[in-house]
Amino acid sequence: MHHVQFLSILCMLYFSLGTVKTVSGQTQEPDPLSKFEQFIGGEWEMDGSVQVYEWGVGKQSIRARSYSVNGSERNLVAEGTWYWHPATKQIRGIFTAVNMPFTLLEYRSEFRDNSTLVSTFTAYDSSGTTATYRELMWTQNDSTYLWELWQNSDGSEQKIMDGLLTRVWRESK
Repeated sequence: MHHVQFLSILCMLYFSLGTVKTVSGQTQEPDPLSKFEQFIGGEWEMDGSVQVYEWGVGKQSIRARSYSVNGSERNLVAEGTWYWHPATKQIRGIFTAVNMPFTLLEYRSEFRDNSTLVSTFTAYDSSGTTATYRELMWTQNDSTYLWELWQNSDGSEQKIMDGLLTRVWRESK
């Protein structure tokens, strides 16, 4: 049997079994990424920066991009993806950045209630030096969310940044 035929049969079997599970009435666990819905759509602005959150394929991930804004000039400075890791049962993320004190961010995130996203992450600079942070994002309503960034240094945390982001809807080009 050719590899393509085998894969086709395997896919059909997988999808038919998935349908049987749904039809048989088994309850599925809630989608751990569904609470990101509150951040999806529009652009979030704060003091010379813009954040954009979009669903990835099949709502299996969240793509995030950060831009610095100077007048009419917009530069992409960070991007990454949050995803559900099925083995660790955690929301994880991996992000890269330019023109910042770090180049790579590794996230572990969770929703503590319906509107608060709490993330701890390790930031790596280009030489591999690390720093540990905690980030909080919580919606106030459909058009604003609060953001705080705390740095862990010598076993204690200090808030180093915060702000209010406002959703702006723009027409697609």
